[in-house]
Order: sequence, then structure tokens, then C-alpha cells
Amino acid sequence: MIASTGLDLILFSNGFIPENNLPCLQEMPAEKLALLINVNAEGKGKNFDIQRQRVLKCLNDKVTLGFTILKPNFDLFPYFRWINDYGLQRKIRLGLAQPIFGGGNQFLSPKLYKNAARSILINAKAAHLENISLEFDCGFVRCMFTDEEWQQLDEMGVNSESHCAPNLDIGMDGTVFHCFSLSQIATSLERVNTTLQALGELNELREPFRQVGIYPDCSNCDELHQGRCCGGCLSLTLQRFHDLTPEKFVSLLLK
Repeated sequence: MIASTGLDLILFSNGFIPENNLPCLQEMPAEKLALLINVNAEGKGKNFDIQRQRVLKCLNDKVTLGFTILKPNFDLFPYFRWINDYGLQRKIRLGLAQPIFGGGNQFLSPKLYKNAARSILINAKAAHLENISLEFDCGFVRCMFTDEEWQQLDEMGVNSESHCAPNLDIGMDGTVFHCFSLSQIATSLERVNTTLQALGELNELREPFRQVGIYPDCSNCDELHQGRCCGGCLSLTLQRFHDLTPEKFVSLLLK
């Protein structure tokens, strides 16, 4: 249905795609389909690794790997082999595991960000030697790295940005919300007619909470106030207010 509209398709997957669904994805032109596969995902059953590798082999250059940083020490080398063996896109998208506000999911504590930064630099150097680039997802903060380290990342071709902005996720009930971590910052498809209008509403709702960041020092940080750093994931920022529940948060938004 998406292909028939002429729109491009970005599909997020754990990579365990049933074999009878692969022909549809194989037939789509590479310029119309991007498949981001989360390598952290674990499948069920005995043959899930074989199943995922079959998917990688079939869809090769339509696939970009995504790695979620759950622990500060990690090794991307096994995924370099996947890229080389299956002809995947020569890049890996790095994401920091973020909390779902009001949820109980596993996430990486900001106290461990500097440790994670050291692993990122080690893996970035190894990736650079393999002609593989790394890309940052949302929530990275400037103070994870020194100025010298940011320069090193740039020289190694790492697409490194500090950003946190509405993704315009749309729920089955017609709710348009900030992102997967923050469904409480939301509007409705009935209220907005354009993408810009939806972004404007969500930005207005989140603005009072974007003045601070994930660390106490963020409030006085020039990097944050001058727009060079996003201040980290907004869901993490809200966790600093220990008595703030999702219900209280929504009531504050409505005031």
C-alpha cells in the first residue's frame, strides 16, 4: 500500500521476518525501502539466528544495522562481519537505551555516559578502519565527550549530533505524540492539518521542560542554551523530578 502511493518506506524490525514476507521487500527498489534492524533483539526458538541471517542475505544493501547501547562497554566487531558478509549498508546507527516515562524498561543511566563514550570511540576507530560509519540517534549529550574527542569523531566520519525533537509518532487511536519514550506529550490528528502544525503544538507543550537537562549542571550550560546540545532525552530529564508521575505530568501540560 505504501509503495503504491509513491512514498518511501522505512521499516524498523528485529530482523526475524517470516520467509513468506521477504519477496515483497525484495521486490521494492532499494531507493524506496530502508530497513533498520535492531541487532540487540533476540528471537524465540532454536533457529532465530539462522532466520535473521537469511533476512540479511536476501535484503543486503536495503539493510542498516542499529545497535542500542544498554551497557557502557560493548563491541561492534561481530556486526562489522555481518556488513561485510551480507553486503549491508556500511553504517551502524547507535542509540542510547532511553527510559519510557512511566514505564519500567531497561535503560542506560546518564552516570555511565562517559564510560559509554570511551567504548564509542574505540568502536568508531575500528569501524573507520573497516570503512564503516557510525551514526548517532537522539539523546546524546555534548559532555559525554571532550572537545578533542568530538573532533576525533568528526575526523572518523561519525555522524555525531546532539538532538532531541518530536518524531511525530502516530498511535492507532489517532494520537500524535512526541516519541516512543514520551506518549504523554501529544496532540490529535483532529487538531492538526499539517506536519508543521503538529510539530509546533508538541514543541510548545515540551518547551517548559526543555529548559533543563539530564544533569543538574545542564541548567547553567552554554552548550544547552546556545543550541549545541539537546540536554539529553526529555524522558530522562523528567525522571529527575522524582515525584512526577505521568498523570501529574499530563496535568501540568494542560494548565
